[in-house]
Amino acid sequence: MVINVSGGSIEPHSRIERRRMTDNEARQSLSALCGGDMSILTTMPKIQRNPLIRKAIGSGVGMRQLARISGLEYKSIYLIINPNPKP
Repeated sequence: MVINVSGGSIEPHSRIERRRMTDNEARQSLSALCGGDMSILTTMPKIQRNPLIRKAIGSGVGMRQLARISGLEYKSIYLIINPNPKP
């Protein structure tokens, strides 16, 4: 625990901002986004799949974790999240 004294007030502040999702929690979150069947992500058209991937990442699922549980390649997920990567 760190005590934040900036601004004259003393407030306890944890260094841990959020806990990572377990694979089971990530599967449940992804399953809820996909309507119960995660396997459709690999066969879904990009125009439908990409917003679901962005929502999953926004809900706290990690990119590598999403690649591991969905069967999609990490690079594909990375390019969906970062469409204009730096050269």
